[in-house]
Amino acid sequence: MMRDLQAKCTEAIRRGIDGEPGRDGKSYAPFAGHSMDDADWVKRLGLPVEDGDTAVFTRGDNVGKLKKDVYKEYEGHWILKAGTKNDLVAAGWVVDQNRRRLTANELYSGAIVRANIWLYPYRQDNSGVGAMLNAVVKTGDGERIGGETDPLAAFGLPDASAAGVPDPFAGMGV
Repeated sequence: MMRDLQAKCTEAIRRGIDGEPGRDGKSYAPFAGHSMDDADWVKRLGLPVEDGDTAVFTRGDNVGKLKKDVYKEYEGHWILKAGTKNDLVAAGWVVDQNRRRLTANELYSGAIVRANIWLYPYRQDNSGVGAMLNAVVKTGDGERIGGETDPLAAFGLPDASAAGVPDPFAGMGV
């Protein structure tokens, strides 16, 4: 899998140099004038994947610390950072293995998934390869990462499913 990801990152860099059509069909060459033979330039490009055992914080309160020393989930894993501008849940692109649409609550950090990801070249304040999340298929339950399973638990509200508990917001017009 890592070799495939490395090959896809290399392909995205080449598309960024050559100006091959991007996902939208438009020619886009943010790396025009550069060469894959320039090892120093290639090494400076940001990539969407990092080794959880060697990744270091570059911003915030933990600058200089190994990420695995702050978050045990990083140790022994590769981390792929992917984002999206779309609401994949609302679009129906987050499903289980039977193509049943999942809610945001059914997909959580730590769930076991297969993801459709498009790698693309970018050049803004810095340059690199980004990862765009297109669709997710949840294949299993994993250990939840990152704390609370119910974000409303922090408010100490009564359990709405408990019989006989009045609606705490009834008098507020909510």
